[in-house]
Amino acid sequence: MTSVERAKHFLQSGVRAIALTVVPLASVAIAPSLNASPLILTPASCDAIPSGSGTFVITPCTTTQLATGADGVTGLKLYGSDSTTSMFPGFLALNFTTQGTASGTAGVVPVAYDFTLSDTFSNAMNWDVYFDVAGNLTDASGQASGVSTGGTITGSFSADLSSIGNAFEYVLHVEAIEEASAGNDTLTIDIPQNSVDVNPVSSAVPEPATLSFLGSALASLVWWRRRTGK
Repeated sequence: MTSVERAKHFLQSGVRAIALTVVPLASVAIAPSLNASPLILTPASCDAIPSGSGTFVITPCTTTQLATGADGVTGLKLYGSDSTTSMFPGFLALNFTTQGTASGTAGVVPVAYDFTLSDTFSNAMNWDVYFDVAGNLTDASGQASGVSTGGTITGSFSADLSSIGNAFEYVLHVEAIEEASAGNDTLTIDIPQNSVDVNPVSSAVPEPATLSFLGSALASLVWWRRRTGK
Protein backbone atom coordinates (compact mmCIF):
# COMPACT_ATOMS: atom_id res chain seq x y z
CA MET A 1 0.00 0.00 0.00
CA THR A 2 1.44 3.33 -1.07
CA SER A 3 1.53 6.38 1.22
CA VAL A 4 -1.37 7.95 -0.71
CA GLU A 5 -3.51 4.80 -0.28
CA ARG A 6 -2.66 4.67 3.44
CA ALA A 7 -3.73 8.31 3.82
CA LYS A 8 -7.07 7.65 2.06
CA HIS A 9 -7.70 4.59 4.24
CA PHE A 10 -6.98 6.63 7.39
CA LEU A 11 -9.36 9.44 6.36
CA GLN A 12 -12.18 7.01 5.51
CA SER A 13 -11.79 5.23 8.85
CA GLY A 14 -11.79 8.54 10.70
CA VAL A 15 -15.00 9.71 9.00
CA ARG A 16 -16.78 6.45 9.90
CA ALA A 17 -15.68 6.76 13.53
CA ILE A 18 -16.86 10.35 13.77
CA ALA A 19 -20.23 9.44 12.22
CA LEU A 20 -20.71 6.59 14.71
CA THR A 21 -19.95 8.99 17.55
CA VAL A 22 -22.10 11.95 16.40
CA VAL A 23 -25.30 10.07 15.50
CA PRO A 24 -25.94 8.59 18.98
CA LEU A 25 -25.19 11.96 20.60
CA ALA A 26 -27.65 13.70 18.28
CA SER A 27 -30.36 11.16 19.01
CA VAL A 28 -29.85 11.63 22.74
CA ALA A 29 -29.97 15.42 22.43
CA ILE A 30 -33.33 15.51 20.69
CA ALA A 31 -35.04 12.66 22.52
CA PRO A 32 -37.98 13.93 24.63
CA SER A 33 -38.06 13.31 28.34
CA LEU A 34 -39.91 10.12 29.20
CA ASN A 35 -40.26 11.15 32.84
CA ALA A 36 -42.35 14.31 32.22
CA SER A 37 -45.58 14.41 34.22
CA PRO A 38 -48.61 16.70 33.78
CA LEU A 39 -48.66 20.05 35.57
CA ILE A 40 -49.92 20.15 39.16
CA LEU A 41 -50.56 23.46 40.94
CA THR A 42 -50.52 23.09 44.73
CA PRO A 43 -52.83 25.48 46.64
CA ALA A 44 -51.05 27.98 48.87
CA SER A 45 -51.96 30.84 51.19
CA CYS A 46 -53.84 33.74 49.63
CA ASP A 47 -54.06 37.36 50.80
CA ALA A 48 -56.13 40.38 49.80
CA ILE A 49 -53.71 43.29 50.20
CA PRO A 50 -54.86 46.96 50.06
CA SER A 51 -52.58 49.88 49.25
CA GLY A 52 -52.79 53.61 48.58
CA SER A 53 -54.93 55.94 50.68
CA GLY A 54 -57.05 53.12 52.13
CA THR A 55 -56.84 51.40 55.50
CA PHE A 56 -54.11 48.75 55.45
CA VAL A 57 -55.68 45.52 56.68
CA ILE A 58 -54.65 42.23 55.02
CA THR A 59 -57.56 39.81 54.64
CA PRO A 60 -57.14 36.09 53.84
CA CYS A 61 -58.60 34.72 50.63
CA THR A 62 -58.84 31.06 49.60
CA THR A 63 -57.27 28.74 47.02
CA THR A 64 -58.50 25.20 46.38
CA GLN A 65 -57.22 22.51 44.04
CA LEU A 66 -59.47 21.57 41.12
CA ALA A 67 -60.08 18.11 39.73
CA THR A 68 -57.61 16.90 37.11
CA GLY A 69 -58.67 17.97 33.63
CA ALA A 70 -58.82 15.94 30.44
CA ASP A 71 -55.38 17.35 29.57
CA GLY A 72 -53.94 15.84 32.76
CA VAL A 73 -53.35 19.26 34.35
CA THR A 74 -54.45 19.77 37.96
CA GLY A 75 -55.38 23.44 38.35
CA LEU A 76 -56.75 25.56 41.16
CA LYS A 77 -59.31 28.23 41.98
CA LEU A 78 -59.04 31.50 43.92
CA TYR A 79 -61.95 33.21 45.68
CA GLY A 80 -62.75 35.71 48.43
CA SER A 81 -64.10 39.20 49.06
CA ASP A 82 -62.55 42.36 50.50
CA SER A 83 -62.90 46.15 50.58
CA THR A 84 -60.65 49.11 51.29
CA THR A 85 -61.83 52.65 52.21
CA SER A 86 -59.79 55.79 51.56
CA MET A 87 -58.92 57.93 54.57
CA PHE A 88 -58.01 60.92 52.35
CA PRO A 89 -58.09 61.72 48.60
CA GLY A 90 -55.64 59.63 46.56
CA PHE A 91 -55.47 56.29 44.81
CA LEU A 92 -56.95 53.02 46.06
CA ALA A 93 -55.73 49.54 45.20
CA LEU A 94 -56.70 46.02 46.21
CA ASN A 95 -54.77 42.91 45.19
CA PHE A 96 -55.73 39.24 45.74
CA THR A 97 -52.51 37.21 45.41
CA THR A 98 -51.47 33.60 45.82
CA GLN A 99 -48.01 32.16 45.16
CA GLY A 100 -47.30 28.45 45.46
CA THR A 101 -45.37 25.45 44.19
CA ALA A 102 -45.89 23.69 40.88
CA SER A 103 -44.54 20.54 39.27
CA GLY A 104 -44.66 18.85 35.88
CA THR A 105 -45.17 20.19 32.37
CA ALA A 106 -48.09 21.51 30.33
CA GLY A 107 -49.05 23.10 27.03
CA VAL A 108 -51.62 25.89 26.81
CA VAL A 109 -53.45 26.33 30.13
CA PRO A 110 -56.74 28.29 30.19
CA VAL A 111 -57.73 30.71 32.95
CA ALA A 112 -61.38 31.74 33.46
CA TYR A 113 -62.52 34.67 35.62
CA ASP A 114 -65.86 36.03 36.83
CA PHE A 115 -65.84 38.59 39.64
CA THR A 116 -67.50 41.85 40.69
CA LEU A 117 -66.04 45.34 41.19
CA SER A 118 -67.77 48.17 43.02
CA ASP A 119 -66.90 51.71 44.07
CA THR A 120 -68.81 54.19 46.21
CA PHE A 121 -68.73 56.92 43.56
CA SER A 122 -68.59 54.66 40.47
CA ASN A 123 -65.15 55.95 39.56
CA ALA A 124 -63.12 54.26 36.82
CA MET A 125 -61.09 51.28 38.08
CA ASN A 126 -58.26 49.54 36.23
CA TRP A 127 -58.41 45.79 36.78
CA ASP A 128 -56.27 42.84 35.76
CA VAL A 129 -56.04 39.07 36.22
CA TYR A 130 -52.51 37.68 35.95
CA PHE A 131 -51.12 34.12 35.94
CA ASP A 132 -47.42 33.17 35.72
CA VAL A 133 -45.57 29.85 35.99
CA ALA A 134 -41.79 29.56 36.42
CA GLY A 135 -39.94 26.52 35.07
CA ASN A 136 -36.37 25.29 35.01
CA LEU A 137 -35.88 26.76 31.50
CA THR A 138 -37.91 30.00 31.60
CA ASP A 139 -41.26 31.34 32.74
CA ALA A 140 -44.49 32.10 30.90
CA SER A 141 -47.58 34.12 31.75
CA GLY A 142 -51.02 35.16 30.61
CA GLN A 143 -53.08 38.22 31.51
CA ALA A 144 -56.38 40.01 30.99
CA SER A 145 -57.05 43.64 31.90
CA GLY A 146 -59.52 46.45 31.40
CA VAL A 147 -61.30 49.48 32.88
CA SER A 148 -64.65 49.41 34.68
CA THR A 149 -66.84 51.72 36.77
CA GLY A 150 -68.30 48.69 38.53
CA GLY A 151 -70.20 45.51 37.77
CA THR A 152 -69.35 41.97 36.72
CA ILE A 153 -66.01 41.28 35.03
CA THR A 154 -65.96 38.00 33.12
CA GLY A 155 -63.80 36.39 30.47
CA SER A 156 -60.86 34.08 29.91
CA PHE A 157 -57.30 33.95 28.62
CA SER A 158 -54.54 31.35 28.40
CA ALA A 159 -50.86 30.88 29.22
CA ASP A 160 -48.61 28.86 26.89
CA LEU A 161 -46.36 26.83 29.21
CA SER A 162 -44.99 24.50 26.53
CA SER A 163 -41.44 25.88 26.62
CA ILE A 164 -40.83 26.52 30.34
CA GLY A 165 -39.54 23.01 31.12
CA ASN A 166 -40.43 21.52 34.48
CA ALA A 167 -42.54 23.94 36.51
CA PHE A 168 -41.67 24.76 40.12
CA GLU A 169 -43.61 27.92 41.06
CA TYR A 170 -46.73 29.90 40.09
CA VAL A 171 -48.32 33.27 40.85
CA LEU A 172 -52.00 34.16 40.41
CA HIS A 173 -53.50 37.55 41.21
CA VAL A 174 -56.61 39.66 40.74
CA GLU A 175 -56.17 43.42 41.17
CA ALA A 176 -58.14 46.65 40.90
CA ILE A 177 -56.72 50.19 41.09
CA GLU A 178 -58.65 53.45 41.32
CA GLU A 179 -56.28 56.25 40.34
CA ALA A 180 -58.22 59.16 41.89
CA SER A 181 -60.49 58.51 44.84
CA ALA A 182 -62.18 60.95 47.18
CA GLY A 183 -62.11 60.68 50.95
CA ASN A 184 -64.31 57.95 52.41
CA ASP A 185 -64.43 56.12 49.06
CA THR A 186 -64.74 52.32 49.22
CA LEU A 187 -63.35 49.92 46.61
CA THR A 188 -64.61 46.31 46.74
CA ILE A 189 -63.64 43.12 44.89
CA ASP A 190 -65.95 40.12 45.25
CA ILE A 191 -64.72 36.80 43.81
CA PRO A 192 -67.30 34.03 44.37
CA GLN A 193 -66.22 30.40 44.58
CA ASN A 194 -65.46 28.81 41.19
CA SER A 195 -64.98 32.26 39.66
CA VAL A 196 -61.22 32.52 39.06
CA ASP A 197 -60.13 29.07 37.85
CA VAL A 198 -56.81 27.95 36.37
CA ASN A 199 -57.52 25.02 34.01
CA PRO A 200 -61.24 24.90 34.87
CA VAL A 201 -62.99 21.53 34.70
CA SER A 202 -66.62 21.74 33.56
CA SER A 203 -69.24 19.12 34.23
CA ALA A 204 -71.06 18.23 31.03
CA VAL A 205 -74.85 18.62 31.46
CA PRO A 206 -77.03 16.99 28.77
CA GLU A 207 -79.03 19.49 26.74
CA PRO A 208 -82.87 19.20 26.74
CA ALA A 209 -82.84 17.97 23.13
CA THR A 210 -80.40 15.22 24.07
CA LEU A 211 -82.55 14.15 27.01
CA SER A 212 -85.65 14.11 24.77
CA PHE A 213 -83.85 11.94 22.22
CA LEU A 214 -82.73 9.48 24.90
CA GLY A 215 -86.28 9.31 26.25
CA SER A 216 -87.68 8.52 22.79
CA ALA A 217 -85.02 5.87 22.22
CA LEU A 218 -85.81 4.15 25.52
CA ALA A 219 -89.56 4.20 24.79
CA SER A 220 -88.95 2.62 21.38
CA LEU A 221 -86.75 -0.05 22.95
CA VAL A 222 -89.44 -0.93 25.49
CA TRP A 223 -92.09 -1.17 22.72
CA TRP A 224 -89.83 -3.41 20.61
CA ARG A 225 -89.10 -5.73 23.55
CA ARG A 226 -92.82 -6.10 24.31
CA ARG A 227 -93.62 -6.77 20.64
CA THR A 228 -90.98 -9.43 20.21
CA GLY A 229 -91.90 -11.01 23.53
CA LYS A 230 -95.42 -11.86 22.36
